[in-house]
Amino acid sequence: AHEIRNPLNAMSLSIQRLKKEFMPSDEKKEEYNRFIDILKSEIMRVNRIVEDFLSSTRAQAPFVKESLSQIIEEVIILLKEEASTKGIDIHYKVSESTTIECQKERLKQALHNVILNSIQAIENRGTIVVETSMKDREIEIIVRDTGMGIKKEDMDKIFDYYYTTKEKGIGVGLAISYMIIKDHGGSIRVESSEDMGTTFFILLPLERDKGQLSAKDYKNAG
Repeated sequence: AHEIRNPLNAMSLSIQRLKKEFMPSDEKKEEYNRFIDILKSEIMRVNRIVEDFLSSTRAQAPFVKESLSQIIEEVIILLKEEASTKGIDIHYKVSESTTIECQKERLKQALHNVILNSIQAIENRGTIVVETSMKDREIEIIVRDTGMGIKKEDMDKIFDYYYTTKEKGIGVGLAISYMIIKDHGGSIRVESSEDMGTTFFILLPLERDKGQLSAKDYKNAG
């Protein structure tokens, strides 16, 4: 998976240079930009598939206290360009003092998938708000979007592997987020109405229960 990412990064950088430095004449400009955008989109899609695969291999990582605001900020920085190309504003409000015991890269992947899902749910222009709320010794991360919403009949399926309503989706992003959040002793639920947007509620303990088993532990115990 790491070997696949190296040429993907090189291709992505080359495409950026093509768009900036090798723009054709006016009559070909629109078509050129369209093809460049398709290439960028497909490279990003392959990269997401690789990221999803890598996330399953990080289950053995140690749990360490991390800044939750830094984790969320890093995820939003990664997704901000994709959001801005669709006219989507991402706002977030997280206390800088909040720390959480977690597997940082896996938790980032879980949040990345949820926020990316919100970006993809907004067809053209909209807003995503990420905020947190303390609940005793737990933290609730709320991701709210102004997208197209989820049909009532689809609500029970969105965390299933390989279930997707997207034309180019593969249906693993939210399923992997669900698994990672469960491994952290947390829960995730969703509220949504068609054409009214979607809100994800992710509840996580601030400190890991020492007796809790990870997905890897469950497998070994079985």
